[in-house]
Amino acid sequence: MAASSVPAATGIHDAADDVHGWHFDTRDFSMLFHSGAFDVNDWLLFDSEVLHRDGKQYSFETKVYARSGVRLANSMQTCIERNGCY
Repeated sequence: MAASSVPAATGIHDAADDVHGWHFDTRDFSMLFHSGAFDVNDWLLFDSEVLHRDGKQYSFETKVYARSGVRLANSMQTCIERNGCY
């Protein structure tokens, strides 16, 4: 089983942020891959949850699963809310 860590300080912005009225600035992002090669065009389940909230700072974990149920990756992201949620 291959594993790698891809840490990056990124400014990820998703179109869904505006749809739901959420505006976050990413402070830290890392991803750990549990599986070797997989087809990103295949069906994938992204299971996300807020692990911690401290004022306007949030920590999210996302688990990525293949159709077979095999966990492909985990990601952790720390964000700071900006301009409120509306």
